[in-house]
Formats: sequence, structure tokens, C-alpha cells
Amino acid sequence: MNMPAFDTATAAGSGAMVHFFSRFVTLKKKTEESGRIIGEYRDFIRIRQAGQDKSEVVREVKPQHKQEYAREWDAYQRGLEQVPDGTPIGEWPAVTSSRCEELKLKGVHTIEQMAGMADADTQHIMGGMELKKKATAYIEELAHVSQSAVVKSDSNTLVESSNLLSNQAQALEINVEYAANEALSLIHTIVEHQAAVNESNERAIKHFESEMKRAQLAMAHAQETHSDMTGKLSNAKELADAKLRAWNQKVVLSEKKVEHDLGPQIGPAKIATDTPVPTKPPAEIKTSDEGDGGDPVDDEFFETKTEGAT
Repeated sequence: MNMPAFDTATAAGSGAMVHFFSRFVTLKKKTEESGRIIGEYRDFIRIRQAGQDKSEVVREVKPQHKQEYAREWDAYQRGLEQVPDGTPIGEWPAVTSSRCEELKLKGVHTIEQMAGMADADTQHIMGGMELKKKATAYIEELAHVSQSAVVKSDSNTLVESSNLLSNQAQALEINVEYAANEALSLIHTIVEHQAAVNESNERAIKHFESEMKRAQLAMAHAQETHSDMTGKLSNAKELADAKLRAWNQKVVLSEKKVEHDLGPQIGPAKIATDTPVPTKPPAEIKTSDEGDGGDPVDDEFFETKTEGAT
């Protein structure tokens, strides 16, 4: 089984052409013991300086090779083409297609390889020193163009950033204005609401004060009425007491008169026993011009008691 071979590649900064490949290695001891060829595939590295097509070193891959040529080793492990870094030699306007193939055979695959080639190695290429100078000048020109492109790109980026910032500032200004208008509208609404609340509170306070005045007037009127009624009741009581006293006096005088007029016939004990003392004035009281002082006398009362005595 043959493992795939890969194109040569340049180790970064060294100018050496590096090529990892796989080779079948015969195991002599096992071959002799079995009487047939027994072997295995192992990894090898081919190192050749750029510009030299006859001088190269081929060795079995060691750990230091994997570290020194890590990019080429990784490409080899993944089965990728081991392409050298730099600008392909075929894109250089200074060389023809046949000259490009000739350089590739010499291990020169990029313009950077040609520019970085040692002066001793240029002797193995026809017009090698001149090509090296042209390659160096071309690389410097590419670097200048690239730098100019970077500067232009940076300038364009700055312009775009400036425009973006300007647009963002305008958008921010619009948002701030909108927010300010919203805030003013909200403040206006709050002021109107507060005014309505204040007006409502004033109406409520006025209504409360009016009701308080009405209540106070009603209370004063009630107190006045109560005082008036109390006075009237007191007067009525005094009048009733006075009338009762007057009546009691009249009763006493009447008893004395009866006792005086009829005493010899029926005696005081008879009158006191048989005659009830009224507790309230009779329905009709007549005033007589006769008698002591013109006191009122109940004629029916005296007629009845007189007949009883007879």
C-alpha cells in the first residue's frame, strides 16, 4: 500500500523546502524469519534548500521535525496539500510560464522564496541574482500597496464609523427629544390631575364646612328649643303647684266654714269621718259673693253634706 506524496513546502523563515512523505521500510529480521518480505510504512521528511535541485536531506521523521515544521506536518497528517506560505510564483508578472515551471523544479514556489534565497543558492538558477532583486522589489511594492490598502481601509473604516456615530447621534437626539416630549406630556397630565384633585378637595371641604354650619345651627336651635321647653315646663309646674296650694287652702277654708256653720249639729268628728277630702279641684268651682273674703264654694258639695247630716 503506497501512501500519498505531497508537494514541497517552505519552512517559515528558513528558506528550506520541506516535504513529508510515507515510505515502506522492510523489516529485515522478520523477513529472514518468515522467508518473505515483511515491512511497514513510516513517515519521512525531505529537506532541500530553495534553488538547489540536487542537494537534499531525507530522514525518518523525529519529534523535533514535527515541532520545527508544525504547519507542514499538520497538513501532511490531515492529507492536505503542503502549500508554502507566500505569493505563488505563477502570479509574478516578471516571469513567463516556462520560467515559472523551471523555478518550481528548483524548489521555488513563491515570490517570497525567491526574494529570501541565499546569494550562494541563486548561482544554481540562471539569472538568479537578478530575479532575487526583482522579487525583493516586488515584495516591497506589494507591502507598500498592502499598507496603502490598509491605510485606505482604515480611513474608510473611520469614515464609516464616523457616519455611524453621526447617525447614532441623530437617532439619540430624536430619542431624547421624543423622551422629553413624553416627559412634558406626562407632567402636564399630572398637573391637570392634581388641579382636578385640588378642586375636588376644595369642593369637599366647602361642603363639609356648610354641613358643619347647618349642624351647628340645628344644634343651637335644639338647645334653644330645649331651654324654652324646660322653661315652659318649669313655669307650668310652678303654676300647677300654685293652683294646688290655692286649692288646698280653699279646701281648708271650706272645711273650717262647714265646721263653723254645721259644727253644733253634726260635730267635727262626723264631718271628718264621712266627708272625703278631694285631692284635685272639682269640675266646676263657683265663686260666691257671700262668705268670708269671697272664696269659691261648691254648692252641690254643701247641699249634699247638709242633707246627709239632717
